[in-house]
Amino acid sequence: MSETGITRYETLGRGARLRIVWGFLWRSMAAALGSAIGGGIAGGVLGVLVSLVNWLGGLGMSTDELMHQSRLIGSVAGVVVGLVVFWYYVAWLF
Repeated sequence: MSETGITRYETLGRGARLRIVWGFLWRSMAAALGSAIGGGIAGGVLGVLVSLVNWLGGLGMSTDELMHQSRLIGSVAGVVVGLVVFWYYVAWLF
């Protein structure tokens, strides 16, 4: 430990370094998996909602237009879910 009470990574033993690396690794894998699952679910639900609005509202959009709208909305939902999960991941590290 230094005078300020901060331990430097270089001064740690191999076991402590491996525990630190493992801690970062499993948390990042959990965040990535959660982001992918959450984004997929959010995109799927919003895609179904777009189709329902088209069908119930009688908008008459073609299948190609529906697919384009669903992809666009699903992509935005995926990015939002990814940012939220990233925010929680960074907070989890501290």
